Amino acid sequence: MTPGRGLPTTFGGEVRTATMDRICAEGVSYNRFHTTAMCSPTRASLLTGRNHHEIGNGQIAELANDWDGYAGQIPRSSALVAEVLKDYGYSTGAWGKWHNTPAEDTTAAGPFEDWPTGLGFEYFYGFLAGEASQYEPHLVRNTTVVAPPKTPEEGYHLSGGPGRRRDQTGCATTRRCRLISRSSCIGPAVACTGRTTS
Repeated sequence: MTPGRGLPTTFGGEVRTATMDRICAEGVSYNRFHTTAMCSPTRASLLTGRNHHEIGNGQIAELANDWDGYAGQIPRSSALVAEVLKDYGYSTGAWGKWHNTPAEDTTAAGPFEDWPTGLGFEYFYGFLAGEASQYEPHLVRNTTVVAPPKTPEEGYHLSGGPGRRRDQTGCATTRRCRLISRSSCIGPAVACTGRTTS
């Protein structure tokens, strides 16, 4: 079977991922991961390395209930990979879709314990629901709702200030960027390198 174009070089694809290649070469890799065919449980399993029922994510976040394995909250006794990597000196961040916070906790008032920054990530930029509009997404930076742009020319920016032109990946054209497309269960991510210029 031929690897897809969106796969990282670490697993035979075409998207260059030097850090992930280095980590894998040092002996850390997932090569027999079980997917659940639903986004919230798959992401929870990937982030904890545990079965989705053992960590209360038997189904998507909006359908959480009080049955064993379906509470929709990752127990604090289950360390996420972000917490482990942080302990080893890595910087951690989550971008894009995060569909692992109970729906009633996704308001601007929180609580924020089950948001990415409450679960070990140092930075988050994305959306907390199962889907978002490509044109008018409800975005969050860490625990703050990102105000929508006032004009279409402003657009949304990973690099901050308004008024920068955007290329096809959605990044400001003053940065060198590439789109890293991963499984739709995990969500897309944009990796930008280089300095931002004014």
